[in-house]
Formats: sequence, C-alpha cells, structure tokens
Amino acid sequence: MSIQYILIVVFILFLAFLIFKRLIKLLFFVLFLFGVYLVYIYISGGDVNKEVNKVKSKAEKIYNK
Repeated sequence: MSIQYILIVVFILFLAFLIFKRLIKLLFFVLFLFGVYLVYIYISGGDVNKEVNKVKSKAEKIYNK
C-alpha cells in the first residue's frame, strides 16, 4: 500500500470520529432536555408516565414507517 492511501484512510477515520463525537454530544443534550421536560411535568403535577408513553408511541410510529 502506498503512504497516500494510508493517509487518506486515517483522515477519513478522523472525520468519522469527529462526526460521531458531535452526534454523541447532541444525543446527551436531547436526553438532558427531555429530562428537564419530565421534571417540569412532575413539578407542575402532571402525569409523567403519560408523557413518556406519548413520546414512546410517537417514536414507534416513526420507527415503523
């Protein structure tokens, strides 16, 4: 193998790592916002299980398309 091919592969792996790292941060941010929303529902006296089931059913509809 030529050194150029090795450098191209290393560069592509590095870009994939950066993209994956950002996706993980985005996932944690979305989970944090959902947690804050559930705490707000709990404090305001709402039914947290009902809200979780609504989100779960929406996710299942999207997944099953």
